[in-house]
Amino acid sequence: MIGIFIGLIVATNFFSFSASEKDIQEAFANTGFSPEDHYSESTEGKLHYVTVGDPSKPPVLLIHGSPGSWDNWLDVITKTDFLDHYFAIAIDRAGYNKTTLTGKYSLQEQSAFLEPLIHQYCKPCVVAGHSYGGALALQTAKDYHSSVSAVISVAGTVADSLQDPRFYNYILKYTPLKWIIANNLMASNREMMGLEEDLPKMEAGLSGFKGKVALIQGNEDVLVHPDSPAYLKPKFSPSAQVRLFTRDEMNHFVIWSDKDLVMEALAWAHQN
Repeated sequence: MIGIFIGLIVATNFFSFSASEKDIQEAFANTGFSPEDHYSESTEGKLHYVTVGDPSKPPVLLIHGSPGSWDNWLDVITKTDFLDHYFAIAIDRAGYNKTTLTGKYSLQEQSAFLEPLIHQYCKPCVVAGHSYGGALALQTAKDYHSSVSAVISVAGTVADSLQDPRFYNYILKYTPLKWIIANNLMASNREMMGLEEDLPKMEAGLSGFKGKVALIQGNEDVLVHPDSPAYLKPKFSPSAQVRLFTRDEMNHFVIWSDKDLVMEALAWAHQN
């Protein structure tokens, strides 16, 4: 069993968490749009992101999970009527895909890298994040509350008391396996271990956000505790509009399996 586990770890170096360029082109073939690549530069590297759609439509900043890449949102963008209503700004987070930021960044530091995008596109915008991206979406809403009208956490790793590292997180942090695992999985492991310190800091400032908050969470999610939204709701200001979107049999992979619920949350977020 140990040999099989180590073999799987080695195999991660040959596995991609990003769609191929061919798959991306095929996904957009019938939409009338193509993703445009951009880079936001800092002293620590470049943050890659794409924009898609009509820039006159309401902007939505999309943040992927851990691990992942911008194209994790491909089904939401291309297999719904998303582009009929919204303009997408989808990022590659630090440590993933075409972004060259490779440090051990906290939620707070990752939010800081988004500041140029917030200033350019959010006047205001909706920020949506899946899994770890849900926590970063909330951190972003907290940090740039005047530029974010609503935040959507999709199966987000958002609840400090309910989001404990798994046994494999400790194995990959404290054993020699960390030297042979794929870089993107090592980045994922670091940030998941860092949530213990990052989430209390994020939660402490949520009361300053007065916009809409959509918390999407399935009761069959084995990676994020189903009670996470109930834990998080009291952290917000009474003037914030917080709404839970849920389904009993929904799992963690909502942006693929339940795209219609994501679209429902987006529609609610944009209602006056």
